[in-house]
Amino acid sequence: MKDYSLTFKRRVLSSVGDLFPPYSGNGSLVFRNGWTAECSFQAGQLRNGDVFVICDFPDVSGFAVGEDVCRLDGECLKEARVIANQGMMTAGRSSFGSVTGRSSDIWAVFWFRDLVFQPPATAQARNVRFGITNLELPEPVVTPSRSSLQLSLREGTRTTNVRIIPVEHYDEALVRMRIPKSVDVTCEVEVPLPEDGGTAQAIELVDRLCYILSVARGTKVQWVYYSEHAENDELLTRRHCSRVTRPYTPAEIIGLGAPGTGQLKSFVEFVYPVFSERVRSWPRLTAAIDAYLDAKSDVDFLEMRGAKLAVALEALKAALLDMPHGQTREFIIDEFRFENCLVAPLIDAIDTVLQSHGIHRDSRQQLCNRGKMKDLNRTSFRSLLKCLCNHIGLEIDKEGLDLLIKSRNSLIHRGQFYCNAADKEEAEECPPPGSEYEEYCFLVDFLNKVFLKLLGYSGPYLNWRSPGAPMVEVLR
Repeated sequence: MKDYSLTFKRRVLSSVGDLFPPYSGNGSLVFRNGWTAECSFQAGQLRNGDVFVICDFPDVSGFAVGEDVCRLDGECLKEARVIANQGMMTAGRSSFGSVTGRSSDIWAVFWFRDLVFQPPATAQARNVRFGITNLELPEPVVTPSRSSLQLSLREGTRTTNVRIIPVEHYDEALVRMRIPKSVDVTCEVEVPLPEDGGTAQAIELVDRLCYILSVARGTKVQWVYYSEHAENDELLTRRHCSRVTRPYTPAEIIGLGAPGTGQLKSFVEFVYPVFSERVRSWPRLTAAIDAYLDAKSDVDFLEMRGAKLAVALEALKAALLDMPHGQTREFIIDEFRFENCLVAPLIDAIDTVLQSHGIHRDSRQQLCNRGKMKDLNRTSFRSLLKCLCNHIGLEIDKEGLDLLIKSRNSLIHRGQFYCNAADKEEAEECPPPGSEYEEYCFLVDFLNKVFLKLLGYSGPYLNWRSPGAPMVEVLR
């Protein structure tokens, strides 16, 4: 490859970060318009999970600027294949141009949904290893040598023994993750494969494990690649996926445990079978967890994070209502019966009363419409919240429930915390927290307890109600 191309690629990589592991070779890009372009490439994955391919094109006749790519098919090393799917040119013309000023020397940077590296191997896969982000392990696991955290994950009658292994240069990865609060791959999860099984079952297991670890550690833990290995540890294939990751947030609610206590290990092993059952009966539970974790991330302004907590409450409400065969209903009276038998008479009756009091016609029309009437039939948020707490066995007193509803309503309908929005009468009826941060911590602590109870957990956890000084309490 020409020197100017190497210089350009180094310049791109110095801007976006190193690709790991880097794959270099030659291949062809297939665009959505059917055009095919030969190229030399450098491909790989950034630490945040994004998959990128940097291409040089020796012949660009008919090159389509900004055209999305269906596929990259290339070769690197000794007959190893690199296949990438569902790509698009990165935004802006700054990622497309001429390196030397000649139209025949063109480069482009593409983002891909996934990338597969396939060395020429024919052995049978015996285990699969998933690279996961933002996970810190208990110290005895990683000192004095790279050992592993052993987990026995039970689901029904099946138990799977997995290992969480710190990556090479684990300490450096922790520094990159903690200090700038960024994303980094810190560990690999090794899952054995049955002789007649593929990776689908392992992916499902690690997906669930990542959600449990995310709740425990208060930050989004995500797998971004997996590799299949033979019995002799030979690499058979590696798949990199551009998946949603989030910067590290130090907001754990389950501690790593003092040396020898194994608190994280015992928590994961205890709640895994409960969570596996929950995700089947609560189809939208994982979406609620994602909203909750996003709200705990400190990359936004505090009120935006508070609004995201309110969204997480709404996601929990939706998950509760979507439960198959659940007793909680969105509507008090059967929706079909209410809309077809009661809405019209209610509109007429309310309109008559308003008219008798001299209310203007425009105002009456705003109050007397089918949408307003349907809202009368919805189960109140207070009732749904009580149902949720009763369902998971979480106790909440009237004062806490009142403040929770006031805070949620203020964030959703006024766009600000209740402590800033409450008038004198409201403050006397329901005293607000002393500051925005105290109110935010109150909401976070409630959701922390909700998700722990949803996982079937009772025991010690970190209460973040005191800003900056979490206290160990027992959730009963």
